[in-house]
Amino acid sequence: MAAAAPLVITTEEYPPFNMTKGGDISGLATEIVKKAMEQAKIEFNIALYPWQRAYDMALKEPNTCVYSTTLTDQRQPLFKWVGPVVKNDWMIFAKSDSTAKPNSLDDLKSATIGGYQGDALTLYLKEKGMKVDEANADQVNPKKLQAGHIDYWASGRLLGPYIASQQGVTGIKPVLLVKETKMYLACNKGVADETIDKLNAAIKVMSDDGTIDKLNKAYQ
Repeated sequence: MAAAAPLVITTEEYPPFNMTKGGDISGLATEIVKKAMEQAKIEFNIALYPWQRAYDMALKEPNTCVYSTTLTDQRQPLFKWVGPVVKNDWMIFAKSDSTAKPNSLDDLKSATIGGYQGDALTLYLKEKGMKVDEANADQVNPKKLQAGHIDYWASGRLLGPYIASQQGVTGIKPVLLVKETKMYLACNKGVADETIDKLNAAIKVMSDDGTIDKLNKAYQ
């Protein structure tokens, strides 16, 4: 009997959850996914792409999974899900000299918010009727905010400050929690149920024995 082909795992540059460092793909979610694969004794290869391509590959190609994927009502029936792998609070950021104190998205209806194409947070904001300026990548948004090309920037609680620092941008602050979300490994529906079950069992063991908490602390 031929050995099963390694799972193809796709991801994007989404620090500190998934990112390239010294030529390797690393990050909090990457470490959790790798450990789960090893514990479940599943062979895999990870490759990094722009988000839309990484997502579409998992959607269309058998034996392919993508992380870190926010579980939404629209996406739920499209994949088989492993996790949650990490928590990712959605935040609205403003320049640190902003006096705005929004209590809800309704307070930002007239504002332009920076997001990026294919991102779950961007899609969520558009569904809520918000005016979103969609970039090709989130990395350009801190400088757009700094320059006043957008009024606010929508990103993750950990991701936003990380990207800003990478772009040499200081002076941003979170002003509104949009939603508390969790991110998963989303697998093509052709991936065997047995594989999904093994990976979910591995994630549960890592959660129960403190491995995931320990990794989270290392990235805070």
